Amino acid sequence: MAYANVQSSGKLETSSGAGLSWTPGVAPTLNNLLTFRGHGWRSGGFVPGATDVKDSSGTPKNFARDVSATVGTAEGVTINSLLVPSGLTTPLKNTSTATILVGIFDEWSGNVTSTPLDTSNTKNTSTIPTGGSSTYTGATINTSADAGLVLACFSDDDAVTETAGTLTSTGSSFTQNCVEVNGSSFSYGSEVSRTATLAGQTGLGNTWSVQNTSALTLPAVDCIASYNALPSGPPPSYDPGVFGLDARRMI
Repeated sequence: MAYANVQSSGKLETSSGAGLSWTPGVAPTLNNLLTFRGHGWRSGGFVPGATDVKDSSGTPKNFARDVSATVGTAEGVTINSLLVPSGLTTPLKNTSTATILVGIFDEWSGNVTSTPLDTSNTKNTSTIPTGGSSTYTGATINTSADAGLVLACFSDDDAVTETAGTLTSTGSSFTQNCVEVNGSSFSYGSEVSRTATLAGQTGLGNTWSVQNTSALTLPAVDCIASYNALPSGPPPSYDPGVFGLDARRMI
């Protein structure tokens, strides 16, 4: 069974430290996969918290922080997930007080019903050269035979000095779901996904076409995670030898 996107918040962003929230148009389905992907910046340093992403109940149901990374002293990226539990309440929230936060919530069907995370990786050593366009190659992963969804986030911003520039996902079969190019007001970055041809892949990752129009060589950071899908194929066949032919006649 393949992963399918059920509903999405689209791009959410704040530049006032107010966090992000999303009320789905339809109540999420029990055991579907909820995900949050985001990137942010704070002058004192932004480190995505382990319990930043949650539902709105008095005793919150927290998303797992599947992977996150930071670069320099200011910016970070994160991917969080939660299997929809009984009693989930909305809105869904990222309550981080990072000065600037950009992200997207999604609901996915087709995931395994326990421990959906397959593998993850991060990269935070590259820099984007000043004054033009370049290609950034993100972190890569080796997926399992059951992988059916890959999510990735990228950011390379100095929110004080960076100006607008193009930012395009160029990785094969990846879809850019959320992008912010106005680095002077928000955080320059992108969130992508892929559901095609994922099982048993080696060195799978995304690339981005980046334009750095500031006067600085900017630090870059990204993270990537894959998730296991339900097995495909027909349900198990009936075996009359288990219950006997009389039992089959009674069904």
